[in-house]
Amino acid sequence: MKRHILSPRRLATTSTTTCVKDELDLKGVEEEAPGTKSMKLAVDGEPVKKISILRSGSTRIGPLGRLATIFPGDYVVHSEKGVAQYLNEVEDDNGEKNILLGFYAQIEYTVPPHERLKLSRLKAADSSSPPKLTALTEKGLKQWQATLDKVRESTRQQAGGILDLYAARNDLQRAPCLPDDSAFDAFEKRSIRTYIPSINQVFLFYDFERRKDLFAFDNK
Repeated sequence: MKRHILSPRRLATTSTTTCVKDELDLKGVEEEAPGTKSMKLAVDGEPVKKISILRSGSTRIGPLGRLATIFPGDYVVHSEKGVAQYLNEVEDDNGEKNILLGFYAQIEYTVPPHERLKLSRLKAADSSSPPKLTALTEKGLKQWQATLDKVRESTRQQAGGILDLYAARNDLQRAPCLPDDSAFDAFEKRSIRTYIPSINQVFLFYDFERRKDLFAFDNK
């Protein structure tokens, strides 16, 4: 039996594919998790166990519980450095996989494994409005820090406004609704006696009476 090799990128990005050779038939690809595809393969008509693969070059970033999958070209945010583009994973001398980021002016920055929690996904590579990359210069980092300070201050103000709103709502009091009295009874009788239906209501009542035999009502 001949063996055929398909690249991980082709396998992961193809929704429904039929291979040229009869020995390998790719029935379909179903989304299982972000960045992961589950595939059902059949060799010589016999089903092979379900396997999962990760798209070529993809990796996971972010803190535990809020992990996100990124692909080469996606835009990410480094909490200390700014906005960058994910290029790929590279191995260091110890065999650990580091993340290679591209900043403004094609300046590269390597993120070690313990700094992955400082990264968050911003936009996809094919976004119609790509963000502006941060410059890894003294001026660029100062601008990024100023942006962070502005966002923090805005968040504090919004949080304070929400707390003030809830405090004001807790202090609000309204008069209780009193039970109906003779004045309400007189108003109700006067309203019923002087009620005049609108022209639309007249047509609605007439149409309902004309077609009420079409409706089956069970009064039991």
